[in-house]
Amino acid sequence: MDKPTGKERVEHILEAIGLIKKFVADVDEAAFLSDIMLQSAVQYQFLIIGEAIKYIDNDILDKYNYP
Repeated sequence: MDKPTGKERVEHILEAIGLIKKFVADVDEAAFLSDIMLQSAVQYQFLIIGEAIKYIDNDILDKYNYP
């Protein structure tokens, strides 16, 4: 199986962001902090983002200002 391309990795990141937004829509901080399953789901999406972004070429990342 071939490794994902840079474009595919960006798509993974965008999908993960979309899922995080969906998971936490209409959820306040207290509800989030009391729901370990929701916390785990969000953390997993952040893991996907972190894994995907570390394989994107720096010349692409350097074009954008992000924290």
